[in-house]
Amino acid sequence: MSSIRLQKSINSEAETIFSFLTEQNLLMRWFAPQAIASPLQESIAAFAFGSEVNFKVKISELTEYSKLKWICIDGNVDWINSSFSFTLKRINNNKCQLFFQQGNIKNETKLEQWKSSWRSYLEILKEECETFK
Repeated sequence: MSSIRLQKSINSEAETIFSFLTEQNLLMRWFAPQAIASPLQESIAAFAFGSEVNFKVKISELTEYSKLKWICIDGNVDWINSSFSFTLKRINNNKCQLFFQQGNIKNETKLEQWKSSWRSYLEILKEECETFK
């Protein structure tokens, strides 16, 4: 099985970035047009990208301002049991390095497509965090 590993420098405080990763209204600004989520470990978050692409994740790890991990439990068949982790490392007060990993990917034929999608999502996340007031 394959995995995707990406990193992104973001000129923003860890608290702001973490809010964009965990809060429903902010997730909808960079990730999914429709989301149901709350920043609670063991809770279920649901994302919709239109009528065709929908999935649910369990928040399996949540360490405030530093780590979030999802496990896909429903939706995209290729992603069931995949893990998604977001790890923040503070560089200074106003800059962080975000490390993203999607693991346990079964369908390797779509790996490059998903990697490209995640690069786009992380770029939007960076822009949203850096311009958030």
